[in-house]
Amino acid sequence: MSYRPYYLAQAMKELEQEMVVFAASFHHLKSNSSKQEEKAVLEKVDGTSYCWIRAREYSGNGLGRIVNMMQFALTLLILNPTAQFDLARPKHIIVSSAHPFHIVAGWLYAKRYGATLSFEIRDIWPLSLIELLGVHRYHPLCLLIKCFEKLAYIVSDRVISVLPNALTYLKKQGVKENRYLYLPNGTLEADNSEVYVVQPEDQVVISKMKDICQSYTKVMFYGGAHGIPNNLQLLIDAMQYVPTDYALVLVGDGALKAELQKSVESYQLNNVFFLDKVSKSAVNSLIRLSDICVITAKKTPLYQYGVSMNKLFDYMLESKPVLFAIDSPNSVIEQSGGGVVLPTDDAVEIAKGMQQLIALPKDELLRMGQCGRSFVLDNHLFSVLARKLLSELNSIR
Repeated sequence: MSYRPYYLAQAMKELEQEMVVFAASFHHLKSNSSKQEEKAVLEKVDGTSYCWIRAREYSGNGLGRIVNMMQFALTLLILNPTAQFDLARPKHIIVSSAHPFHIVAGWLYAKRYGATLSFEIRDIWPLSLIELLGVHRYHPLCLLIKCFEKLAYIVSDRVISVLPNALTYLKKQGVKENRYLYLPNGTLEADNSEVYVVQPEDQVVISKMKDICQSYTKVMFYGGAHGIPNNLQLLIDAMQYVPTDYALVLVGDGALKAELQKSVESYQLNNVFFLDKVSKSAVNSLIRLSDICVITAKKTPLYQYGVSMNKLFDYMLESKPVLFAIDSPNSVIEQSGGGVVLPTDDAVEIAKGMQQLIALPKDELLRMGQCGRSFVLDNHLFSVLARKLLSELNSIR
């Protein structure tokens, strides 16, 4: 369920380029993690080659996950699946982070094959662990990751980031501007592939959403994880100050969902609803039914470097105005005028922002939503991003 490499690979096909994705056989976001006996398996996924590297199963964010990461990096280094599966000689190699442990394999293979090497940052590790999860900066894991991160910045021809303000951070790490590429997360204008057909079990959730929409004047929607970084308690606190004829619907799952539900019960809020996690296409159906979409995140210095959340593009593509309650400058909502930006952790201020949007006439809400949609189509389609990436990589030599 890591869509970025999948969609970039699909877009590269239109440019007559072939991408191979190397990924761990087990990851907590992989929906079909059957046990893999071979060290490496090559599989075609909608025409794109995926090489699954065997890595141990784990649960949670403990030692098991670290071993999984290390095993992936080490096997990739030792095995050389490019030679094993007689893959074409690579021209460009991209090592994509979360964790940076496989930068060593990427570096050595780039030298062996005369390829360019790029290091892509999706999350700034170990800074994300320190700021979001409270891990001490001198924890052995943080120190280890920092060493690999430093190596990545030294040996890479390009450092790519999905975060709009990442260059500020990277300059402090010694990365020069001419080695940096901002390549944000992307989306498709429409996805009609079979995997995204609305499933029968999704219809139950869609039906519940329709009932809510018929019962309330306006409906605000959040779709995604219910965890610590998402700061959904802020939305629930804010709903205490919002008129009861307006509803908030939260769709998804996560470690804090039960706790959030208890909070709603303690506040006796009858206009806050939790619905089950659904497929990607069903999420789009739910967005279309809503009037306003919302997104929050834990307040942290980390977000000074920007955010690039896929759910934002889902909201904007459906022409929905967005309440953006994240302290992060230069966001796509700020750039596009596609909603209201509230860089605050104050529930009363969030409630005021909700009511500000709710009070707007329908044509103004539509205008906001259309600004967001136009911005995404111009800047964030995977076809646009693929062309930008290929042009940058080909310019290295």
